[in-house]
This record gives sequence, C-alpha cells and structure tokens, in this order.
Amino acid sequence: MMLVLRCPRCGTVTYEGHFTFPVCHKCHENLLKCRYCRHYPGDGRRCHKVADNPYIHGDDVRACPSYRSTLQNPATVWGMSRISAVACILISAILGIIVAVVSILPTPSQLRDMHFITINCPREAVRGKRLVAVLRISHNVHEQPTTIRISIPRKVLDAFAIVQVTPIPDWEVKNERGWVCGYSRADGSTKPFAIKFTIEPLRNGVHQLRLEVTEEYARKGIARWEAVNWRINVVDKPPAQKRH
Repeated sequence: MMLVLRCPRCGTVTYEGHFTFPVCHKCHENLLKCRYCRHYPGDGRRCHKVADNPYIHGDDVRACPSYRSTLQNPATVWGMSRISAVACILISAILGIIVAVVSILPTPSQLRDMHFITINCPREAVRGKRLVAVLRISHNVHEQPTTIRISIPRKVLDAFAIVQVTPIPDWEVKNERGWVCGYSRADGSTKPFAIKFTIEPLRNGVHQLRLEVTEEYARKGIARWEAVNWRINVVDKPPAQKRH
C-alpha cells in the first residue's frame, strides 16, 4: 500500500514515489525522522526496536525495518485501493512530465542553448586522493529562481565520497536512494551560481559522476531539470611522467 505522509510543519501531503520523498517538497522537512516513529522512546534514549539498541535523537534518520510513521494520512492511506494508488502515481507522473516539458520550451526571445548546467572536473583521478568538481548553474534570465536542488544517485556515492560542499547547502538529506541538497535563493538573483564539490574516489575503474539539478522559480509550478554526467577514470597510482 502506498505511503502517504502529512508534514507536521506545513501540512503538505507527500506521496511515496514523489521525487522528493521522504522530504517534504514544500518546507524540506524529512518525514522519516525518528521523532515521527510510533516507537520513538524520546530524545537521547535507547531504541529497543533497533538491533544494537542505540541512543537516538529526534532528528536522526535511520533505515529501520521497524519504523512506523505517525504522519500517515488515514483518510487517504487506508481508504485508498491499490488501483486508486497506482492511478494517483500515474497522474502525478504525467503532470510532472507536462510541467517539465512546458517549462523548458523556448520562447521567441529566448533562442539559446537549453543546457543551463556545466561541470568542470578532472577526467583522471587516483583512488583515495581528493579532487574538486565545480558545478555552474546559469539561471533563466526571464524568471527568478527561488530554490536549487541537487541530487546525486546512490550509485555515484558508491564510487565517490562527498567530503565537502561549498557553499554549505541550506538543507541536505542522505538515504538509501542517494543524496539531495538544496539552496534557497530568496534574493531572486539571476546571476550564475557555482557549487564546489570536494570528492574522494573510492573504487578503481571508469565511473560516471552524475549530478541532477532542479531549479524552481517564483511562479508556482514552474521548474527546470537537467542532469550532467562526467566520466572519471580512477586508478591506484598516478600515470608515470614521460621523460623527454
């Protein structure tokens, strides 16, 4: 049965399968915090539903098989049949695709390259040696961006460790699906935005550094999405310098 959670901070309902789940897409609250579990014993106390009985805190987020949310929307969850749940997911997906397509259609005054993100990073790396990837985001000059969200899939995190992000994100979430961070652009600036990722290669071989960027605008329902893939060859030792 599909999980439907109501955010305790802003009241927004978020469906399992939504691209921000389990993070509220309005206020960015993580809806799977320990404080929202029926078994939550209290801040700083041991949780006996977890194998090693750790001390937990309300803001902790754990991949716990015993997790039972207190944020479920009863009228929606328990009264919804499997067919209705599937229909809601399909409708949400179709509407999301329509919004994405409409938002990237060019206007007569905007006949330019549709790519709005670029990445600068070495193509060769040594396992265990840190390197820097700089992501540059060029805003749509006709809109005022309010939120920038960057997603990194789990497969990328298995090959690269994120050591540092500059500037520091306003919020970030890491779970079994990957890592997501966001920046609020309350100033409405349309100037290009650069984000520096310090990463550490964990495995040898050729890996794709994939960054997915969503830029939301002041006009509700308008957003742009783009992904960039950067191929990096990771080796044990740096290549020997050729002697002239």
